[in-house]
Amino acid sequence: MIPFRRLVNASIMLIVLLVGNLHPSPARASPVIGLTISNTLQGLSIDWTAPSVQISLQAGGVSRITLPGFEQLKQPGVPEVPFSAVLIAIPQGGEAILEIQQVEETLIPLSAPVARAGRPQGVLRSEAGQAIGGAFTPSPEIVSFSPPPLALETVGVLRGIQIARLIFYPARPIGTDLRLTTRVRASLSFNLPVSSPAHLVPSRDPLVEVLKSAVVNPRDVVQSPRMVVTPAPEPLKTDVSSTKAAIEVGQTGLTQITYENLSSSGFPVTSVNPLNLHLSRAGKEVAYEWDGDGDAKFELNERLLFYAAPRFSRYASFDVYFVEERDSPGLLMGNRTADPAGFPIGAARVEITAEENRIYTPDCFCAPIPAGRDGDRWVWDRLQIDSHPLESYLLELHGVDPSQPATLNLWLIGYTDVAAVPDHHVKVSLNGTPIGDLEWDGKGSFSASFIILGSLLVNGSAVRRN
Repeated sequence: MIPFRRLVNASIMLIVLLVGNLHPSPARASPVIGLTISNTLQGLSIDWTAPSVQISLQAGGVSRITLPGFEQLKQPGVPEVPFSAVLIAIPQGGEAILEIQQVEETLIPLSAPVARAGRPQGVLRSEAGQAIGGAFTPSPEIVSFSPPPLALETVGVLRGIQIARLIFYPARPIGTDLRLTTRVRASLSFNLPVSSPAHLVPSRDPLVEVLKSAVVNPRDVVQSPRMVVTPAPEPLKTDVSSTKAAIEVGQTGLTQITYENLSSSGFPVTSVNPLNLHLSRAGKEVAYEWDGDGDAKFELNERLLFYAAPRFSRYASFDVYFVEERDSPGLLMGNRTADPAGFPIGAARVEITAEENRIYTPDCFCAPIPAGRDGDRWVWDRLQIDSHPLESYLLELHGVDPSQPATLNLWLIGYTDVAAVPDHHVKVSLNGTPIGDLEWDGKGSFSASFIILGSLLVNGSAVRRN
């Protein structure tokens, strides 16, 4: 698979249908170096020329082949040759057929074999610790590589539209020579019946418009009628069940919803029966206490009281509760005595998460690694034996009971993978006392839990990992 920088990935609802114009158009230059493309009745006409090749001898006795404006192929074990690529949209019901019509080539003798791409091994960093590039090792395998000068490969489907990638390989090693394609002419047909022209209507789908700007044949970005989704009409508010207000809650604990809160949000507080109010979150009923008189009117200084337990995530710092009037009484809190007599003595437990989002793992030059806890890709720090053999992290604790045990949970991500040996070894200590020794292998997330004696805990304790 050849990387291409203009691929788009998103998710937005599709709402319209476009019909393309199948009339031929004049040849036009593409922003891609050396590419001229024109529409035909059956598809596209392609004329691609290559700039002057540059050959240099590198350390290790290998040749480096470059062309201005072209990227380098970086597939492990494959020769590092230059290439260029563009995206093609394939019309609905069509089948892309590439036919090379003319090739202008020359053979150039090489004094050394072409360098082959290595495998990612780690990260190169500056003295300040910033990632500046990837460290690579030679690939043990030699992959056969003999593509045509112009190739077509399938990318996928977006909004029901097939996408392919057209790739130009102007320089390909053949034995001890380099075959240089200076010009290639080809046709790309979609095997479709010729239809009458239609007016090209701008799409209201932003993703479709982005796709048009990403491909070299935007007139063929045509959606299937089966993919069209008609927006549902707005619901008619004809009964009391449509009376609903959304409440954003950003703190855990006892929470009030007052007459003033609801009135300022546009909720018809003066016409609802407070005895029939329902409180919910994520479709589940939440019990509340009604702090007001028992009549059927919601009046000033009356309110709902409930215990909020919002679910937070890295995407939002609040949760949403809903208040609505129905034709039945809401769920009220029950009552029970608070007298502790007869109950055993217990301990209150608190969960504290210590986390700082300092390093975004996809920026690592070490090939893709999986996400960590809850799909998160941010990590606190980088632990490495040669440059960071010992690190300490401060956890602020309050109200510690030395007679009660505690649990320490750690989440880590490994980003190296060396055959035949465990890749990662972490020793964990708490306030100077060793509590665990962890080993795991390969690129991936890893978690561990430790039961800790309460006597090791003090306010402001530090967790040390090395």
